[in-house]
Amino acid sequence: MKAIILSILVLIIVAIILSKLLQKKATLPEQVPVFNKSTINDKIILIKNISSLDLKRIIEDFSKTYNYTPAITGIKIKSTSFTDILTFQNDIDFETFCFFLNYLQYPIDILHTSNVTGWGTFTEYPILGEKTMFYIPATDKEYDNVYAVTATKANYKIPFTNLRPVIAKDTTAYMPPPTP
Repeated sequence: MKAIILSILVLIIVAIILSKLLQKKATLPEQVPVFNKSTINDKIILIKNISSLDLKRIIEDFSKTYNYTPAITGIKIKSTSFTDILTFQNDIDFETFCFFLNYLQYPIDILHTSNVTGWGTFTEYPILGEKTMFYIPATDKEYDNVYAVTATKANYKIPFTNLRPVIAKDTTAYMPPPTP
């Protein structure tokens, strides 16, 4: 009898842990503003090797999934062969920018092998006011981080658990953004 009760308790604990893990997927807080009133609107994202149809679907999915419908109307896409440049009519905040960059790399239900890089100037410490390049390394296996390197060559990892940049071992070199 004790063995049955113990087995039931173990199953309940496992079920609770699994439900918490499944709920832990990258979600944006409900009250995060999409657009920032900053006077610096230099955010840009370069995405390579993706069809324009998939790109539009990813942007729509991001907006719907995270309730950011206004983000779609504020994005301009300039396409060339195998490369798309995204700019923002309104300034986008740091948190949304990081989540969006990651979602472009790892969209839900769309398989692609694109390469995503972003640039912008933000007011978050320690990248305060520095031109910064954001990317996801090809070796990434965690899927819930964005990496950054400043124009002054400081490398950071930005985990989605708290969005606080920490010094990274990755030493990707800063490249200036493309001209939109």
